[in-house]
Amino acid sequence: MKGSESYEVIVIGAGIAGLAAAALLSSRGYSTCLLEKEDTVGGSLYTLERSGHRLQGGPHHIGGMADGELVHSLLSELGLYDPELFLQSPPLQARIGDDQISVPFVLEELHRELQAAFPGESPRLSDFFRELVQFRAALNSNDRELVLGYFQRWSRMTYAQYLRSFFDHPEIHVYLSVLGPAYGAITPEGNAFTMLSMMATYGSGAYYVKGGMYRLAELLHQSILKHGGTVLTGTRMEYAGMEGRTLSSVFARKDGQLLQLSGSMFISAGNFLPLYQELKSGLNNRRLDTKIASMTPGPAALRLLMCLPPSGRVPGSSDYIVLPSWRTEDWPAAMFYNSKTAAEGEQSISMISFPTKVDATLSPAGEHHLLLTVLTLPGQTVQGGPEAREANKAILTGTIHRQFPDLRLDLQQSWLMTPGDLERRTGGIGGSVFGWRRGGSDVIHANAIGPRSFLDNLYVAGNWGPSFGLFGSLYSAAEVARLITEREPRAMLHQ
Repeated sequence: MKGSESYEVIVIGAGIAGLAAAALLSSRGYSTCLLEKEDTVGGSLYTLERSGHRLQGGPHHIGGMADGELVHSLLSELGLYDPELFLQSPPLQARIGDDQISVPFVLEELHRELQAAFPGESPRLSDFFRELVQFRAALNSNDRELVLGYFQRWSRMTYAQYLRSFFDHPEIHVYLSVLGPAYGAITPEGNAFTMLSMMATYGSGAYYVKGGMYRLAELLHQSILKHGGTVLTGTRMEYAGMEGRTLSSVFARKDGQLLQLSGSMFISAGNFLPLYQELKSGLNNRRLDTKIASMTPGPAALRLLMCLPPSGRVPGSSDYIVLPSWRTEDWPAAMFYNSKTAAEGEQSISMISFPTKVDATLSPAGEHHLLLTVLTLPGQTVQGGPEAREANKAILTGTIHRQFPDLRLDLQQSWLMTPGDLERRTGGIGGSVFGWRRGGSDVIHANAIGPRSFLDNLYVAGNWGPSFGLFGSLYSAAEVARLITEREPRAMLHQ
């Protein structure tokens, strides 16, 4: 590659948002270059190959897969949708003390289950689910006017306040809140819009990608190359060039060589703060500075990946959420893992997954593995080198033993993914898995960051904008691609 190249679109960051945006735009005929500091693409969608097992270090479910919904439509446009590739997850199993309840992802199924369990609440349940189904349709069709209306109504209230406007029954609150802690680091005391968005994105089902979620990253990567796009891995952006309020080029280093990459449009698809810090002195936008300064990165994750002995039996379902009590008011105190209190036997909210119950291709024939995920805040885990990893592994293994005492475990076949591991791979501050913290004011302030950003030709996609999670990253990528396609037609780029 020459020291200087020019493209119509330059995308910074090859996580799922960057891959999707680059794939969409290259398929629409834009000359596109995707930069990634790591040697592989995918960001948090990475897989460890161990003893014939494909162990997923990042998200393992995706929503928006029904016909006509956002992810289905995005993949169909790229010619990547294949029904054989996606495997629907069974309902979540929530463990609360000695109780276990089944909570379907699909809104219509959850509605029927709650109507059967609480017949006296039928009218209010119908009202609740009618509105949520309408929101699901607006979100998946990217009806921006309708979504904005819901945002304006819900973003300034807690989810608990929203639930209380329909129901007094505390058990209904539990059923309608199970998804929040493990999938979005949110309890009923958190933001209503965030929680309802998450329920809507999984509202037609949660799906595994056969062979592991990293296959989705591979398919998008291949699509970019197929349509003539350029993907530069092992390439770290060092600084950018501006002309007035327009970004003109980025300078990136690959294999010791400094490359100047000029572009007409740019997409920041990773942690955009380093780029913003470099550019903000020329922007003189104090209002935006204040909003960004008020926001904090969200929680990180510890994930224990463990191959199970071949002769052992595994539980009957694939995904279990461990919750502290039937009182949702108790959930915030148990939201985040703390290695000190966990070592003393205190149980944090956790998700224990057996993905091989759904996708047998992830492991050798007849074998299984598990993923244990807990969310954590900075400074709340045992710190140090290999000894600290082993200490955290031992503590987390105790969580599994308490929930599944008959399950045979093998610490010699286990690996711990820490917040530091994720930060090194994705550049997310502190290993944050959701970008910004998604409290009430954070949700409102994040709208200032994208997808149309603070420069005339810079767009923001991924977890460090208004959207978060796997669905949110794809949603923002589709929105950025739409804006570029509609507002910056290819014909205008050459005038």
